[in-house]
Amino acid sequence: MSRVKKKMIGEVVMSNATLPCQANPIGLVHGAELIKLMDHTAGAIAVRYAHRFLVTARIDEVQFLAPVHIGDVVSCRGRLIFVGHTSLEVEIKTYKEQFPDGVVSLVASAYFTMVCSENGKSLEIPELVLETAEEQRLFEEGRQRQEHYRKMR
Repeated sequence: MSRVKKKMIGEVVMSNATLPCQANPIGLVHGAELIKLMDHTAGAIAVRYAHRFLVTARIDEVQFLAPVHIGDVVSCRGRLIFVGHTSLEVEIKTYKEQFPDGVVSLVASAYFTMVCSENGKSLEIPELVLETAEEQRLFEEGRQRQEHYRKMR
């Protein structure tokens, strides 16, 4: 029986204003708070694509590039990169918009691997239909990352 095939979904953006409860005493937002927002975005992409719940299995290449301050609006932009049989990879780039000047800058990026399983049993997710050269390039990069992680295990 062949797998269901699905086209790529568009970019997903989730935004939040940062609050004092997310920051340290000098007003900088904790990295874990940013990862939490990034994980929510990756989860939304995974559910939209697979129409099943997936869980985070791995977060790779997390890079914090600039600080986020209380009051900045953080936007996580995510896109599907790679789809295997039971897992998928999402790239998340996180931006901040500073107030009052409105300057937008990249503050973090990472790859999230999401796995579909229920009661300890892996579940198959739809195969990805690649339509553009860019989608094919990103998919191949994701496939290579997943192969690298498999070899490391």
